Amino acid sequence: MKNKTFIIAEIGVNHNGSISLAKKIIKKLSKLEIDAVKIQAYSHKNLASPETFLAEYQKKNVKNFKNQYEMLQKYELSKKQIEHLYEFSKNCGIELISSVFSIKDFEKIENLPKKIIKIPSGEFTNFELIDYGLKNYQKIILSTGLSDILEIKNTLKKIKRKRKDLKGISILHCTSSYPCPDEDVDILSIHTMNKTLNVEIGYSDHTVGSVASIMSVALGAKIIEKHVTLDKTFDGPDHKASSDIKEFTNFVEDIRRAEQMIGVGEKLVQKSAKKNIEAVKKSIYVNKEIIKGEKFLRDSLVILRPAKGLDATHINKLIGKKATRNYKPGEVVSKKEI
Repeated sequence: MKNKTFIIAEIGVNHNGSISLAKKIIKKLSKLEIDAVKIQAYSHKNLASPETFLAEYQKKNVKNFKNQYEMLQKYELSKKQIEHLYEFSKNCGIELISSVFSIKDFEKIENLPKKIIKIPSGEFTNFELIDYGLKNYQKIILSTGLSDILEIKNTLKKIKRKRKDLKGISILHCTSSYPCPDEDVDILSIHTMNKTLNVEIGYSDHTVGSVASIMSVALGAKIIEKHVTLDKTFDGPDHKASSDIKEFTNFVEDIRRAEQMIGVGEKLVQKSAKKNIEAVKKSIYVNKEIIKGEKFLRDSLVILRPAKGLDATHINKLIGKKATRNYKPGEVVSKKEI
């Protein structure tokens, strides 16, 4: 499909630190028409200090954690667990990719294929992290939920100095709010970024439903990312703002349907409409007898369905011309008359 969108199911930490739960999610997601599942490869010690307070949305959704340090420690996956999930995903026929938050995090995925790496919004100006990704991975996807257009352009300039071009770089528009209020989506930024950045653009969707992602695909987004959970009632920072499997299934179907609808933008008469041309469009008919050699007058002509003869656009050319044959009332005017 020409307009195929790369869809990423973001598991994040919705496995709650359980490898068996992660596998259940991956198994269900592998049955959908998506391109990758994503987890977070991090070390809590390299991500947050013990004093890092919980974000407001985290406070609402988690229990028994005093700070981010404790929460992240609970949900952290080991190198062995990540490698196990990669093999499991591979056997399920789905690609597993990861987000990283520090240079040390790459050690957890060093034995996995160095194809795609995701840099999250909070690390968008972490150039040490980005540089490592540039040197070691074919494709880097960067989220921009905490960056404005000037910061995005600045980061891309630095990337271009390292890589000489922006091949293999993708920038995701998003808003780092969980869930994102409708008034903060600013989906037109997809158009702005496509127009000004000269790089592949996508959308990391933190909204409820599929409307924002459908709009982004219509505006040219080539990558869509959406958080997924097995159960929205689970305790954890992201479950409530995520789609459950049924919702995500509908979400994927909506995106794939939107791709079909985009078309090529040439404004052609489509195949399904062509069969209705004759029945719906009109031709010129006579409403009284016309003798060969007699001039066609406006009051002797009528525009009617079906379109079996001279098209209605030619009526002014026809007026005043002499008929080349006889016509009975109700006959369609021949195309040979002009």
